[in-house]
Amino acid sequence: MLIDSHAHLDFSDFDADRAEVLARAWDTGLEAIVLIGSGNGEDSARDALRLAAADERLWATVGVHPHDAALGLSFPGPATAPVAGAQRMAWEKRRRRVLGRMAMLALHPKVVAIGEVGLDFHYDRSPRELQRILFSDFVRLARRLRLPLVIHARQDGGEICDILEREEAGRVGGIIHCFTGDDALLQTGLKLGFVFGINGILTFPNAAELRRAAREIPLQHLVLETDAPYLTPVPFRGRRNEPARVAEVARALARLRGLSEQEIGAATTANLHRVLALDSRRAGPPGRIAYQVKDAIYLNITNRCTLCCRFCLKRQGHSLGDIPLVLRREPSASEVIDAYRAKGGERYSEAVFCGVGEPLLRPEVVREVGQKLRAEGQRVRVNTDGLASWVHGRDIVSELRGAVDTLSVSLNAPDAATYARLCQPPDAEAAFAAVCDFIRSGSRAFPEVVATAVALPGLDLDACERLARSLGARFRARAFGEYRRFRPGQVSDKGTADH
Repeated sequence: MLIDSHAHLDFSDFDADRAEVLARAWDTGLEAIVLIGSGNGEDSARDALRLAAADERLWATVGVHPHDAALGLSFPGPATAPVAGAQRMAWEKRRRRVLGRMAMLALHPKVVAIGEVGLDFHYDRSPRELQRILFSDFVRLARRLRLPLVIHARQDGGEICDILEREEAGRVGGIIHCFTGDDALLQTGLKLGFVFGINGILTFPNAAELRRAAREIPLQHLVLETDAPYLTPVPFRGRRNEPARVAEVARALARLRGLSEQEIGAATTANLHRVLALDSRRAGPPGRIAYQVKDAIYLNITNRCTLCCRFCLKRQGHSLGDIPLVLRREPSASEVIDAYRAKGGERYSEAVFCGVGEPLLRPEVVREVGQKLRAEGQRVRVNTDGLASWVHGRDIVSELRGAVDTLSVSLNAPDAATYARLCQPPDAEAAFAAVCDFIRSGSRAFPEVVATAVALPGLDLDACERLARSLGARFRARAFGEYRRFRPGQVSDKGTADH
């Protein structure tokens, strides 16, 4: 079995016959394809994820290609020129929002890596300074989310190696995409535990350096890719590339190393399973949509989240005790209602939207389900980070009227600086202001709004309560479960707040 570890099937090159392209891949014997959510601006991430969600054999990555590091802005002058003034301020604002959106997308269960991200000083389609900054951002994001990286490196003068080492990319590893034989990148990649993507370039007449490297790199550090629609292997040069042609790459690599195609397929597929943790993503029971906490029934509707809180349950794993919570896909409103009924939801004191992710990233589902349950006499609460109106760019509080009885909003800090340290939002000041606005607006719209904070060592709960009350909400301190000893004043990565 083969896996194409790198294909851009979201590109318009495949709009006319995408289904046929996939059918040929499966007929060729491919086990899976990794769709790269990078290369066509932000749309690539969303489109790759949409495609992956429709087929269990497809996986996705999310990121911003170095060509797109300008984030849609125009920068006249050479790529080596510094970016300053109003242009830099505009870019920084977009940067924060883009990173926040990518972080949310990356929490989808079909996302297996961050990428492709990196540096490209050959085409210089974005200012180099911005490429460096954004690449460092994505390495940090990968570390924060514990996802491997897919790296793009072209004529960067060794800078990519410096960033990989400085940002400790070896903590997550990943794939050096489209490896062409550069010795410095090879040594850095091996040291940091990366694998190297081999594609149709291996068959090109002028690729002697790559063939030398591909012969010598330890087999456990190689994976196969097509980079479709690009880099079509010989003898199909001049035609659009597609995942089925990864078999040609396997054949060429087998000849080069004196192995059978089956041996190459087995080894490279096992390598990709290891690097992207594909087996663990498929293993285990599916996450529960409805589960019990005390005398309430909780509804788990997404894995996605706006924040990456240092005390969050997700840092312990995606379960609550022995209850698996990670969802293989996001349930529809009718599926949530079915799960509620199957669990005997009417027996519980209230229904609470709360699970692995942030429920108000799906406000339409919350509204539809909430209205249905309230019509049947059920009390409905939403546990939220309070960022929904900011994220969606519209008034979510007003949309929830008639669907929700109570809002429980995670305030978690008395000020923006503390909020940034504990909750790690994409834009600390804007996010903290948005939470406060949400609580204030909710307090006017609903009879009960509770602002909460996790009782962490060193956190000023009195200040949190004063802020909550000034916004019109009640306040509740939530217990903090300590799974590992940590020094006073610090937040343990091994703790979890209660529900």
